[in-house]
Amino acid sequence: MTDLCERNAMWLRQSLHLLEMLDDRTFKNPAYRVSGHLRHIIEFYECFLEGLAARHIDYDARRRDRALESSRLAAAMRVRSLIERLQSLQSDGPLLVRAEDAERYLSSSIGR
Repeated sequence: MTDLCERNAMWLRQSLHLLEMLDDRTFKNPAYRVSGHLRHIIEFYECFLEGLAARHIDYDARRRDRALESSRLAAAMRVRSLIERLQSLQSDGPLLVRAEDAERYLSSSIGR
């Protein structure tokens, strides 16, 4: 599982690198959709990590925080937090997951 978390942390670090390369105007430009896609990614990781304690992950419960789409700094801070949280995960185990717009939870695991 450590490898899985580290791989995800690596992808999140790539998003930080992208944020450093973009200026605010490009980041917010709706034609490029960078900010909206990154917000979506951040919120799914947050749903995953917040649901682990209860062993119930509900991806439909995303916050949909539009502030992430207007501030590279806010997005970068949230990504850094996700990296730290992923790197501190220790164990796998059964959990229930509900996808967006799904009616019920399904059995899964962190590794899956």
